[in-house]
Amino acid sequence: MQPSQPTLPLFSSSILPTPSLSDLATYNTPHDLLALPTSTTEISVFRLSGQIAFVVRPKLRSEHAAITALQWKPDGSAIAVGWSDGAYGIYDGGTGRVVSEGGVGGVGKGEWRLDLHPPAEEDEEDEVEGRAVRGFGWEVHSTGSGGKRRAGLEGLLGNEDVDTETWGEGWESEGLGKNGLEGLKSRLADLPRAIAVMDGTKVLPRLSALPAHGMRGGVDGSRFGTKAATDAAFETKGEDDAGTVDVLFVCTEAGEVQVLLDETVPIGNFTLASKPLLHASHPQSSTHAFLSRYQSDQIQLHAQTLPLGTLGGALLHTTSRDTTRVSNLLSYILQTLRCTTHDFTTSLALPTRLIQNISLTLSESSPPQGDLIHNLTHLAVTGTFKPALLEWLSDIVKEPGHKRWDAAVTTLYANVQQHMFVHLLPALDRLSIAVTSLHGHAKYHDGAAAFDVHAQLFTNILEGIDALRMIAYKVLTICMREWALWRTFSKWLRVMIDISIAGPGSKTALEMEEKEAGGLDVGAVMEYVGEVFMGSQLADYVSVLPGFGGAVDSKDAFFTHPVVQAQSHDATLKAVEKAAKEESPRNVPEGDKAVVNLQAIAVSLAGNVRVAMERLAVWQGRLLEKPSPPVQVDGAVGAKMHDMRMLNPVGAESQLALLSTEDGKLRLTVGLSTTDIGESASIDTIGEALDAKFMDDRTAICLCRHPDGFCLLAINPPHSAQSEAEPALDHRVLHHFPADDAFQPASLVVGGRDRKEVVVVFSGDGRSWRTYDLAAGLRGVGDGAGDQGWDDDDAGEDTMDLR
Repeated sequence: MQPSQPTLPLFSSSILPTPSLSDLATYNTPHDLLALPTSTTEISVFRLSGQIAFVVRPKLRSEHAAITALQWKPDGSAIAVGWSDGAYGIYDGGTGRVVSEGGVGGVGKGEWRLDLHPPAEEDEEDEVEGRAVRGFGWEVHSTGSGGKRRAGLEGLLGNEDVDTETWGEGWESEGLGKNGLEGLKSRLADLPRAIAVMDGTKVLPRLSALPAHGMRGGVDGSRFGTKAATDAAFETKGEDDAGTVDVLFVCTEAGEVQVLLDETVPIGNFTLASKPLLHASHPQSSTHAFLSRYQSDQIQLHAQTLPLGTLGGALLHTTSRDTTRVSNLLSYILQTLRCTTHDFTTSLALPTRLIQNISLTLSESSPPQGDLIHNLTHLAVTGTFKPALLEWLSDIVKEPGHKRWDAAVTTLYANVQQHMFVHLLPALDRLSIAVTSLHGHAKYHDGAAAFDVHAQLFTNILEGIDALRMIAYKVLTICMREWALWRTFSKWLRVMIDISIAGPGSKTALEMEEKEAGGLDVGAVMEYVGEVFMGSQLADYVSVLPGFGGAVDSKDAFFTHPVVQAQSHDATLKAVEKAAKEESPRNVPEGDKAVVNLQAIAVSLAGNVRVAMERLAVWQGRLLEKPSPPVQVDGAVGAKMHDMRMLNPVGAESQLALLSTEDGKLRLTVGLSTTDIGESASIDTIGEALDAKFMDDRTAICLCRHPDGFCLLAINPPHSAQSEAEPALDHRVLHHFPADDAFQPASLVVGGRDRKEVVVVFSGDGRSWRTYDLAAGLRGVGDGAGDQGWDDDDAGEDTMDLR
């Protein structure tokens, strides 16, 4: 080695108390963040300085699940996490909040629930062999449609808000312009797409967060628990992103690959038939490359071509947007109903306990003193206390008990009213808009392959939405009426408690009774006692329907269940009209309870949404082409694959570059494609090559071990790989790790923006890592760098392009 060893400027050095899964580490280039699984169930995201930015703590579906895959979105806005049980989650790239969660296995698989059981509380599923998520392929493609708007539309479509008034003002101010009729035709050609991608929900206020009030909310509870999380859940692609296609591939150990649009909409599956190792893509290429290891230890290359023109069209843009909204809004609605039932049940705990106490006393009294309703009615009419009631009011309820009772019932009605008016009804309105849009596409393309989904599927959903909306308004009406009656009854009850404590017939009691007599509405008190006191009418609408729950294992069993079969908009309408004709409100008849129960209607709605989503997934899956036949990579049998990169496409077919090691020798394969096995050659390095990663199309960074320690090399391969008889010698030492250093590097991650590149080097046990300024070394800035002949002018210009 040279007397003066080169070193890179050190950004940070970090040590963890326990080993990490450093082989899954991934770097967020746009924001300079390092995501690292610090345990099998937790991901810590570190800044360049080594400080923790945030922590992702996913909720596990099974007890023994462990993190098996990790990948940032190219723009750094999200991070994908895969698990050994086949589950995966998408989390916000700035906060770690859950954006969406799913599982490999295809849409439509799994049990059909007959209740609103929170997803996080589902029974643990056994891990299926080969189901573990082993990698992600994430790319944001540009279809060109968003950037090819005609000049005449720049002023109109460049803004976020595009409406008919803006278009009208544009015509009035510009007229036909210099191009006359041709300019008019040019503008009109873009009008259909502009209308299609417009988002009418932007004028609506944002949905509110859902307060849990102590309820175990599951996944949806964390998604909608705060305002920021709720806003993030409903943030979808805007008009400015209409020219892009956001694709996510989820790869399992068995070779099954699930394809999603916009991170949430499954559009199909395909199989690699071997264990996936690496993925490569490019924003300007429609081809995604997958490297996999076959059973005989052979390395195969697969390619999946995406129809970007179709996926980026206005139809797919709107259907993907609306499908995502339907899924998110349904989750929001179901969580709202869970919160409503929870608040209703918990608020009744104290009043129920007090009422049961006096009811038990009255049932055991001798001689009999009647039931509680009889005693309260007698007290309201005559002002006379029966002994048991007097003792209950003066010794058990008293003033503190009344305050707690009043607070509980007031909270009940306030929460139910808020859930209906603030949460449920606005969400139903937005869900109607999204489903109506999909229904319109289905009607317009009826019988055509362009949108092969029956309109009746969306009609069923709309009927369920209307039924829910109808019952929500009914619940609001009951809530307002009962709340008003409760306020009157509570005021009267407080007076009776004070009289019972002062002693009936005493001077104080008589003065109190005379003072309050004018402000008490005895008629309303008796109405509350007779109709509401022993049981609110809300119970039939917001509580869990008795005998309805659990799960079935098939769609047929779900839709043939008597409660689900009974659901229809007409049945709900008839039940509500029948209740409105009653002279005085009463409990819902037994035969109508199923069609007015919010949870039962929501379960039916969720089933209809699932059927529609399955059909949409089948239609979208037809858009995908079959993967190309696998190609065996030359000279890669038994080799360890480190990195694969798709080069900037020049022609019709994308070229790949592959870095691998075999027996400690670094091997480079260039010109690789599904039709060409490329050229492979050994790269001469110093000592044994441990790991290697591409920095860009022209440079790779290699970690080597030699007798004097470890070193980082910058590999600048030639245009075409040399033969093994003529190894390439174009490498330069960037950094030297002394042999006596306690830090023993074993792997590396390369990232960073142009001319701000960094390299993160991990120790063998994963407990420590160091972050170095790679850009400074490439520019020749660093201790000993001058001995290597680097200068600022040559740093980014004279490196050899892999192409």
